[in-house]
Amino acid sequence: MLRSLVGSEMCIRDRSTGVPASAMMRSIIAAPEHKAPALPPSISRSEVCPSLVKTYVRLGGHHNPELFAPGKEPSEDLVQIHTWPDATFRELTSLLKETSDLVRRRDAKLSFAFVYPNKRGVMVMKQVASVLSARRGEDDDKQLRTLRWQPGDILDVAVFVRNERMQDGR
Repeated sequence: MLRSLVGSEMCIRDRSTGVPASAMMRSIIAAPEHKAPALPPSISRSEVCPSLVKTYVRLGGHHNPELFAPGKEPSEDLVQIHTWPDATFRELTSLLKETSDLVRRRDAKLSFAFVYPNKRGVMVMKQVASVLSARRGEDDDKQLRTLRWQPGDILDVAVFVRNERMQDGR
């Protein structure tokens, strides 16, 4: 049986059973199946080229979205990551650990945000995930594509660590 959603109608074709489509439609409407939400089809990483994700890492907070206007992007905090749209935030954290000592700290908390132009062309920021450097959390398995990341969007990462003075008790 082949099922496809077309607009608001469901088209069903099953030529092998001889059951009229209207009868099948009534049975489907009467007894809906409860399934878990479908994940987008997986990407074959051996067949699909990775995309460039411009990632800006900053200690203590996110960058101002206005800094990312075309041609004015800051260069000092840039980390270029090549990855796939199905990359998780845990994978991105592991890649960032290779480039930054701050991210490697056990008490580091990373806040991820997408920066992209809105319909008027003004750069806006949308916080999408928060990951702990040393422990697993609820946002670790979120994928870029499920949060509607598109090639060309900028990833801004704020790194938060405890103040050393507070740890010493001073």
